[in-house]
Amino acid sequence: MPSGMFPFFLILLALTLVLVVLGLRSLLLIRKRMSGAELSEGPRQQPMEFVVGTFQELVAKLKEKERELEELRSRAERRADHYESYSENIFESVPSGLITFDVDGKIVMVNRAAETVLGLKADELSGQTASALGSAMEHMLGEPPIGRQEAGYTTRDGRRLWLGLFISDLTDRGGANLGRILGFTDLTEVRRLKEKVELRERLTHLGEVSAGIAHEIRNPMAVIAGYSQMLDGRPGLDDEARQMVRHIRKEIEGINRVITEFLLFARPTEPNLERVNLSELMTEALDGSGCAGAVIKIHLDIPAETWVRGDEILLRQCYQNLLKNACESMTGGGRLTVRASSEGPRVWVEVSDTGPGIPEEVRDRIFLPFVTSKDEGTGLGLAIVHKIVVLHEGSVEVDSGSAGTTFRVVLPAAP
Repeated sequence: MPSGMFPFFLILLALTLVLVVLGLRSLLLIRKRMSGAELSEGPRQQPMEFVVGTFQELVAKLKEKERELEELRSRAERRADHYESYSENIFESVPSGLITFDVDGKIVMVNRAAETVLGLKADELSGQTASALGSAMEHMLGEPPIGRQEAGYTTRDGRRLWLGLFISDLTDRGGANLGRILGFTDLTEVRRLKEKVELRERLTHLGEVSAGIAHEIRNPMAVIAGYSQMLDGRPGLDDEARQMVRHIRKEIEGINRVITEFLLFARPTEPNLERVNLSELMTEALDGSGCAGAVIKIHLDIPAETWVRGDEILLRQCYQNLLKNACESMTGGGRLTVRASSEGPRVWVEVSDTGPGIPEEVRDRIFLPFVTSKDEGTGLGLAIVHKIVVLHEGSVEVDSGSAGTTFRVVLPAAP
């Protein structure tokens, strides 16, 4: 019952009690008159008729008040049901996840958005403690209220989310504590887009600065390479000295290859966009990746009529780098799987291997130059892949674990 209705009910109850008291008083007066003298004037009134009439009048008034009370009670219940239903609709319609806890720390209510984000059901969580949401959530709910915070969260099915959340006390109108409220929003996609923009800006600045440095290194390396070639062809040089010169030339060639790749990464490039058949492109990239000679089972699942809009030379290099990395990760053999699918204006390509996976400490930085987990790698292959994909207004993501690694490249489909 709403608090505003309570004084009104007290007034009605007081009026009812007054009517009852007056009725009893009338009955007592009648009894006294019946035992005393006769009425002195006027027509004689029968005592029993007076009692019955008074009693019937009293009963009618009581019934009327009872009907009024019942109507007020029914109206109050309907109003309470309306507010309860309205509040529940608001709770369920909020796009952010909301979970309420009682004073004992047990879950009371879970809205639809929370079920969707966390991949859990309200029936499973009802009556459970915060531990049902994971140790990270349990720890935060054990702390003082949080105004705003971002934190990572791993769902039961292994999805890694980034949540923006708050924790506040749940109180009634009087300020009494009823429990706590946990609210959160899925910021995973927003964070991913932000990281892509930041990475693109860092790579742009890095490329502009590094291009000049690479040229400055390449010029003296060319002089050293020329002198070493002259020494190698000089007559009278003993075998030990000639072997040393050849080692110098080999190292210079390796450095020159790194500089060439780095210049390719750093140099501004404008793609020549055209209609490219993805199946044919992937076959050519596979031939140039060195995977064919390895002890690896290769499975291609690319529909013949899959077309993308891009620069054929750049895309071939992009996929060649991905395939080469995948094959080099499976030193003892394994399985290389390449799948492609299209949906609307986009084409998805997945390159998966069964290697040991990318170490977690470098997983977030693999698209930066010179970041590699291989003993003999330049760390430029994936940086070039990322640059080429960005030039095509696409995206590239990685999912890696102990069972292998999958790179997912999304490109515009050809009209």
